[in-house]
Amino acid sequence: MTPDPRPVPHHILLSEVTEEPVECLVEGFVPIGATTLFEGDPGSGKSTVTLDLAARLTIGSPLPGSPARPPMDVVIVNPEDPGHVILKRVEAAGGDPDRFRLIYQPGPDSDRSVDLSRDRDFLRDCYLADPDVGFIVVESIALALGPGGRTEFGTRTIMHNLSRDAETTSTTVIAIRHLRKGGGAPIHRGSGFMAIPGSARSVTSLSEDPDDPDGRIWESVKANLCAPPLAHTLRIIETDRGPRVEWTGTTERSASRELRTTPSPKLDAARALLMGLLRDGPRPWTDIQQAAHEAHISDRTMDTAKASLGITSEQIPEPGIRGRGPSWWALDYSDDPTQPADTDTTPKE
Repeated sequence: MTPDPRPVPHHILLSEVTEEPVECLVEGFVPIGATTLFEGDPGSGKSTVTLDLAARLTIGSPLPGSPARPPMDVVIVNPEDPGHVILKRVEAAGGDPDRFRLIYQPGPDSDRSVDLSRDRDFLRDCYLADPDVGFIVVESIALALGPGGRTEFGTRTIMHNLSRDAETTSTTVIAIRHLRKGGGAPIHRGSGFMAIPGSARSVTSLSEDPDDPDGRIWESVKANLCAPPLAHTLRIIETDRGPRVEWTGTTERSASRELRTTPSPKLDAARALLMGLLRDGPRPWTDIQQAAHEAHISDRTMDTAKASLGITSEQIPEPGIRGRGPSWWALDYSDDPTQPADTDTTPKE
């Protein structure tokens, strides 16, 4: 008898799907058995806050807005920071160092860092499937993706596998992602492809509090499994052992949205300074930076003002000097009908 070449249907009825409750380590922010993306600008305190959450889990201490859980082991995938630096942060947070497992490479004889495109079995079988391990931190996700993360498809595949393994083992994964400079929504500013936030169940962002230089606002940017929660407020306190997190409450404010839409006195001053400096033509960044420092305006605020004004920058080589040359900033008049379309951006003599 000739076998039937037609494909056999394989499906399930939605009516047969069992609804499962969503559990979170931090309500609305960090779902259990899923991947959460933790984003923020360089120096915002992402590592400090993540290690504070991890430290609390190792001693069974409550997390912000959530009840205490039995102590669990934590895995840190971090090929960049030395162990003694991480140890100081863990001790400053009051964590149990015996419950932290720090991974630099996938084996004792390996000379490379963990690569999620090649080391899926290693991470899943050795750690995700370990019943003592309940929390894994990957810092940074862009580095851990390895060569497989050089394409959108490859990134999506790796992130899907990581999320699937977290779900099947009921292990919570936090992946740290750095934001690029400039304005715009945090979810669009992260390093790497959009497949990274697209594959995560939850995306959170840590931003400086516009009204408190030492304050931070941790907010939900994307929440697939629950309604968006109130943002958490915190402060990062320096101690003899290193930075320590002090959780201060919740807020309806969105720091990232306010930084994009609400002008601050410093940002207004930065914009006015740039408009004055660049009105007559391009200027080197060194001149702009010196003027900003004299006005007590930070480089980060100048970068934000630059993005909001549409200012362009270009590195121009200097005759007789090797290298790409200094960065020159210029006002972009391409969208201004009162200005010539081919505005010269060549540095003046």
